[in-house]
Amino acid sequence: MELQDIWNDKENESKVRHISIRGEAGSGKSVLSQRIAYLWGNDQMWNHQFQYLLHIPLRKIVNVFHHINGNNDDEKKNESNSDIEYLWSMIMNELHIPQWNLNDTKCIINSINRSLLLLDGFDEIANEIEKNTNLEACRPNATCSYLNNPRMLN
Repeated sequence: MELQDIWNDKENESKVRHISIRGEAGSGKSVLSQRIAYLWGNDQMWNHQFQYLLHIPLRKIVNVFHHINGNNDDEKKNESNSDIEYLWSMIMNELHIPQWNLNDTKCIINSINRSLLLLDGFDEIANEIEKNTNLEACRPNATCSYLNNPRMLN
């Protein structure tokens, strides 16, 4: 399969919305996600499909998950837009993107169907998330059902 075709499901003649790239450590998954970001950023691929691209190395934001688990305030346990906006601002702070603001978060939320989120390194933080079982209790709607059946690229 060619890189430019990963969003097309030729069997069902439809567009794919979620892709999971799996492989052994050192097999190039992170390099591929960086390449995708580079090509998109240089108007070489998928610019007609995605208005925004965010490449998020998950190992750099694992502290955000610790903060969520440490927050026992009941009013922070619901899944409101202000919680999502707060979470995004924490993520951007961990990624050292100080110019990120609330309007940027709202743009992403309002154009989620035209945004490409590259979540890189889930395998690197999976054990950390398993250790912190309160994450699911704290944000019960945070688990995405599509993660159970994404299109797999090995």
